[in-house]
Amino acid sequence: MDAVKQEDSVGRASRCFSVVPASQKGPRRHSILFLTPAVTVDTSSGGMLVTAERLDALTRHHSVSVLTMFVDDAARARFPDVTWHIAGDLRPRNVWSLAKSHQKRLPLSVWRNSDGALLNRAKELKGNGFDLVYVDHWLMIEAANLVPATRRILHLHNAEPEVFFRASERASLGARWVMQEEGRRAATYLRAAMRQFDELHLLSAEDETALEARGISHPTTRVFLPSVAGFDRAINGFDDRKDDALFVGTLSWYANQEGLSWYIDEVLRNLPRPLHHQIVGGGASAALSRKLRATNHLSAHGYVDDLEPFYQSAKCLVAPLLSGSGIKIKIINALARGLPVVTTSCGIEGFPLGFGPAILVQDSPQAFAASVQRLMSDGVFWHSASQAALRYFNTHFQGQKWAHWAGEVGQ
Repeated sequence: MDAVKQEDSVGRASRCFSVVPASQKGPRRHSILFLTPAVTVDTSSGGMLVTAERLDALTRHHSVSVLTMFVDDAARARFPDVTWHIAGDLRPRNVWSLAKSHQKRLPLSVWRNSDGALLNRAKELKGNGFDLVYVDHWLMIEAANLVPATRRILHLHNAEPEVFFRASERASLGARWVMQEEGRRAATYLRAAMRQFDELHLLSAEDETALEARGISHPTTRVFLPSVAGFDRAINGFDDRKDDALFVGTLSWYANQEGLSWYIDEVLRNLPRPLHHQIVGGGASAALSRKLRATNHLSAHGYVDDLEPFYQSAKCLVAPLLSGSGIKIKIINALARGLPVVTTSCGIEGFPLGFGPAILVQDSPQAFAASVQRLMSDGVFWHSASQAALRYFNTHFQGQKWAHWAGEVGQ
């Protein structure tokens, strides 16, 4: 997850520099400071869903304060017992910021999120006597360093350096150098940061392996597969759905931009008949927006408040990912609703074995298109894949391990 998601305003957000008092309903066992770039109830952002999952469990058992640069009204309503500390602004991603990040000897992503107002607010929290500082994203490490606590935990949403190295493989020459340099700077930064933390939390064993290959490890590393809320309503059958394929993803995130462009340019032309595609996600660049408008049989919706109608009308989710790292929450969301998925080897990274036929993995445009076509046209196969999706979700993504840890932390 990149903090660029903060830039995708949903129109109902509120920003301020004041502390919002919590409404405490009873004693909590531990005092926790939770640091994350943004907190929104954004159903199209996998990173935001993971952040909400972490907060859900921690606030059930402990007194939680959140230091962040952005929170929307829906998140405030969802977490009424949180004490919010909101300060700072995300710096722009441009050549000037890149130069300043080198001057400060920080990776660009970290520099963009280390605003002076945020750091000053962190300094003001030094005397609060927190039992635990939980850093929900590497982008917040600089602020976390300013707040003492009995225990300190870092949670990485991805194998962060791999995001840059993998993206560089298909980039232009100039962009490739910048991405590779950012990958190296991220790896160097995280190797040094490990010494500051008592535990490292990850979302998949594959992330742990990728980080270790870059020399980034911690003796106390815990892997918590993410969970999402199960779907408690009836699931539409094959005949009740449209000939729609669904794409969900924040389009300001490079991996989503890259994957969707590949799908439009390479996969669509291999489909044997026109199929309609619903594209949901805000933050598209001007170039990608033009491509979406110019593509037949495709509807681009931007950010939407409610994804459920799209999940219920589509016959499959397409997740054409060519780079990035970390387990993909959009795929888990689809599985929870019995929606079969077509993705790539990159998209399936981090998922436990046994996902077929719920998830079809194809790396060539021709094979990807053939799998989409089969789910669109073969009702018997679709039903089998849908039932497999529900079984797989219920087996692996209920979140019991994380909920147990959150309840017992400090004991």
